[in-house]
Amino acid sequence: MDRVIVYPGSVPVDTDILRIGRYTKSALGNISDLVFGPNVKAAIGLSCTPSPDGLFVVMGPGAINAPGPLDGTNFGGVGGGLPADLSPVSVQYINQSNVAVPVPTTGAAFTVYALCSEQDVDAVTLPFYNINNPSQTQAGPANSGAMLPTRRSAVMTFSVATTAPSAPSGGIIVPLYTLNIPSGVQNLRGLSAVPLDVFWPTIPQLATKALVANVTQSTQFLSGNTSLPVPQWASSVELRVIGGGGGGASSTAITTSGSLSGSGGGAAVMLGGCIQLILQLLRHL
Repeated sequence: MDRVIVYPGSVPVDTDILRIGRYTKSALGNISDLVFGPNVKAAIGLSCTPSPDGLFVVMGPGAINAPGPLDGTNFGGVGGGLPADLSPVSVQYINQSNVAVPVPTTGAAFTVYALCSEQDVDAVTLPFYNINNPSQTQAGPANSGAMLPTRRSAVMTFSVATTAPSAPSGGIIVPLYTLNIPSGVQNLRGLSAVPLDVFWPTIPQLATKALVANVTQSTQFLSGNTSLPVPQWASSVELRVIGGGGGGASSTAITTSGSLSGSGGGAAVMLGGCIQLILQLLRHL
């Protein structure tokens, strides 16, 4: 990764600090690409809880890594700063608190979208150096009292809709959940939001025996009509139908001399062969 070099006695400038932030963002984006691959959308957290008291869902805290520009607009400014840099990089967008998101209507299949973008926030009136009177500071640029943002924040808002909304300027839309809402309901009690494949297993989850057990020991034998639960992480089912073999005949011998064995049983057969539907065992592995 790149790092800023400064020297004793040199005059510090605003870009020395701004470049630290830009280099760090680029380095973290490269780490994300190493973990997930380039141009991949990956989410963690961001629980979606349908409300039992009204037509809205509550989105929990979490993060999304998704493609975006290094800096879609000038970084800093007022006569200095860094120019915009549209180089693609993986950006981490954050939601820090629970957010209630209204559902516009009922009787449709909805998708919960995250609208990810970067915004300049935390505006304050900063002290500025007065070149004509070094002993005096100015309130804002040219002593104007103007407030300036002090933080560039990668954030997200949410939308529940049947079609994808427009992406924010310089940002990206990430589908998170689907939700089927019956017509005419007054609340979302008993409904469940289905997560989409943007939610990847974490490294601790991948390192545990639990995941291995789910992958290798999920066989279930069915002897009648039933429903078969499929784990959230799986996207395939393997079905095998096997017919039992015929029973063997008893021995007809009446003495201990000679052959005592009966005829062998018929071999088990695959009914119609082995019925297999193997599309993909794991969504991401």
